[in-house]
Amino acid sequence: TNLDFWSALEFTMIYVIATTPLMVGIGFLLALAVNRATEGLKGSLIFVSLLPMIATPVVSSLAVYWLFLDNAIVATVLRELGLGQVYFLKDALTIRLLIIAYGVWYAAPFAFIILYAGLQTVPKESLEAARVDGATRWQAIRLVTIPHLMPLFAVVVLIHLMDAYRVFEPIL
Repeated sequence: TNLDFWSALEFTMIYVIATTPLMVGIGFLLALAVNRATEGLKGSLIFVSLLPMIATPVVSSLAVYWLFLDNAIVATVLRELGLGQVYFLKDALTIRLLIIAYGVWYAAPFAFIILYAGLQTVPKESLEAARVDGATRWQAIRLVTIPHLMPLFAVVVLIHLMDAYRVFEPIL
């Protein structure tokens, strides 16, 4: 009969369902992009990609909060682009979207680093054989790389699920 409990539980489920595929997808795309980068650029890209994980949650959540205040930089840029005044912290929907976006931004580096490490173990012979057989880059990723990384995808998803359910208590 406690409406706060059910509302927090509902948002927790929405948060878990929304952040998990986004976090895995963005992490995988970042890993693929960094894997294809030149050797001199890889170190800088890895560092920049890991920044959300390095920053403490309090500092990064305050930074996101300050970015989306009514007269902060994001609202000002949108207003200058002619989209009118946007009040991100006005209603529950935009606040929930910001929490989900923050959750993805904060968790994607974890997926990135695990999947990037896994990309280093993909057998080059299998990728070359796929190319010789006429596979496109997408087909090689879909038929060789993703199956090879499937155990890592499972680990990333399970760890994120355990972490994502912790959002329930602060929301409640």
